[in-house]
Amino acid sequence: MKTMCKYIISFLLLFFVMPNVNSQNLIYLLNGERIKVQQVVNMRGDKIVYVTGDTEFEIEKDQVAYVLHSKLGKLAINECPNQNYGALDLSNYKGFLLSKGNNVYIPTDSYADYELSGAIELKRLIEQDSVWNVVDYRDMAHFIIEYKVDLSGLDKAFIIISNQDYSIKMSSIKMRSPNSNMRASVKSVKNAKNVKTVQLYKNYWCRTNENTWKNTLAAQKIHESFIKTIYEIINGNITVDPKLNENLNIFNIE
Repeated sequence: MKTMCKYIISFLLLFFVMPNVNSQNLIYLLNGERIKVQQVVNMRGDKIVYVTGDTEFEIEKDQVAYVLHSKLGKLAINECPNQNYGALDLSNYKGFLLSKGNNVYIPTDSYADYELSGAIELKRLIEQDSVWNVVDYRDMAHFIIEYKVDLSGLDKAFIIISNQDYSIKMSSIKMRSPNSNMRASVKSVKNAKNVKTVQLYKNYWCRTNENTWKNTLAAQKIHESFIKTIYEIINGNITVDPKLNENLNIFNIE
């Protein structure tokens, strides 16, 4: 058994020392910054050793939230960075999950730079609005907003709004070209396997083309046309988009 354990440990360690030419590793810091590295060499002890270009660096683990390893996935270092961290127990929650003042989690951990750029910009805009509290972890949030890019056919950027355990989801507008008209229509409402899903589409597209700058613009358009409409509904102006108001009811927990 000991021999087998040694083989397993040795095998896992190889993932760190093998070069990742076609992959990337990301180190996420507690201050919100990230470091893109070519190779994670060592995570033993109090430091993480990594290579960028031809140079080896090291960083103290107490500065790191987690590592996204190209082969091993997410490796938590400091999942609870400070004493203010606290998971929300929503098992007995009653009310509208998207209410003003509630907590929202916006993931910024995509490996794709173009998708990440949209998520970062959307997070910045929502933080600036101060309608919801943007938190650092999923289990601190009442709901989640994910920025996504669909590369099938013509590239499309969109967001998914969901509750904490992803059992309720809303897929927003998809974006392809920045100058089209904004006319909303509901495509489908379906319930399957206890998952409530609403998909909304508008003729308001922004071609992303795997481009970071265009995804930043796409995030701005989604914020302007969709997120701000939700704000108006939260503030009581349900006539701004009656159909959206109706479909947001899936986030009303009774």
